[in-house]
Amino acid sequence: MVTRAPAVGARRWWYWPWHSLLVAAFPVLFLFAQNTADQVTLEPLWTPLAVCLIGAVLLLLVCFAFRRDWARAGLMATSLLALFFTYGHVWNLLDDSFLTQQWPLIVIWIVGALILVSIAWRGGPWVRTATQVLNVALGALVVFKAFADPPQDWLDIEGIVVKSGRLIDWTQVRRELSALLELKGDSAALERLERLIDPALPR
Repeated sequence: MVTRAPAVGARRWWYWPWHSLLVAAFPVLFLFAQNTADQVTLEPLWTPLAVCLIGAVLLLLVCFAFRRDWARAGLMATSLLALFFTYGHVWNLLDDSFLTQQWPLIVIWIVGALILVSIAWRGGPWVRTATQVLNVALGALVVFKAFADPPQDWLDIEGIVVKSGRLIDWTQVRRELSALLELKGDSAALERLERLIDPALPR
């Protein structure tokens, strides 16, 4: 049976596992944004962000070395990273009367990691769709933040535009946002977004 070759060309980057880097960067960016009022410069951001991104790249390369498929390796790496970054939050949320020691949660996390990695390892054609959905989710986040319209959200959007560049389909983001802002009756927000994303639009 002849297997159809993966798509090549300009659209192929949709299927690259950018989401592994995004899930690694998100905790650092979120924490920095929550403490913006206490920050004078961006200097405290770069070291932890670089450490997380380098760690994500190394983990992605390890997963690729075992699976030899970027889409599946990306899903494996993202699953492990998501479990890693959420463990502490889940532990802090649990009531002491419910769980007094960490080892049961550690066991649950290990079992969850094995299940998610196994699913990604065996995944069929759906893994490329899953990869695309995870990548596009960043664009959806931009739409949500622009619609909310607090000042800090606009700073976040500007940072996403600068860091992501043309990795996001900004034409589609602008089209979807236009419909939302028409319902909201806010044309000024759309004009502001267009000024931000104009350098990233295809020429």
